[in-house]
Amino acid sequence: MRGLTRNQLILIVAAAVLVIGNILLLVFNIQAQGYRAALDLTIQEVEESIAWMTLHYDIDQLENQLAAAQQDRAEAPVPLSDDIDNPEVYDFIFGAAAGAKVHNDYDYEYRGIDQVVINGHEYQVFAWGITVTAKLSRIIEFIGLLEEGGQYDTLRITNIDFELQEGDIWEAVFDIEIVVQ
Repeated sequence: MRGLTRNQLILIVAAAVLVIGNILLLVFNIQAQGYRAALDLTIQEVEESIAWMTLHYDIDQLENQLAAAQQDRAEAPVPLSDDIDNPEVYDFIFGAAAGAKVHNDYDYEYRGIDQVVINGHEYQVFAWGITVTAKLSRIIEFIGLLEEGGQYDTLRITNIDFELQEGDIWEAVFDIEIVVQ
């Protein structure tokens, strides 16, 4: 038997390389098909979710509600500084204190006017400090009544600090701020 010639050896190596290349391409193709099948399943699940939401929710109506809410927020009236009357605020605070039955257990102090920037617009802030000593449930009710704001839509409560006094009596110190133009 005679040995392989150089050309035959080159042809055998080339054939082996082609066979190995084809095997690798087949393996990569199988992996790609699996990946594509997984993506197809994900797409199908998302399409089914969209179809379910469209069936159960009126997307156009929800978009209209969102636009209306955004418009209302943009047009929300911020009171003018002339609308803030210290005696009226005192009456509002007293009413909330009476409603929570802490009207004999609180102290009120006008802190003055400060400036604040909200969404790029500068506003004035009228501030009052309040200290109340009572049962925690009464204090929480008082704060809740204040947060409802009455006629002051821009009222916010800040700097709340609670401290247990004795037994079930707590002291709460906080600020009320009303943002105005």
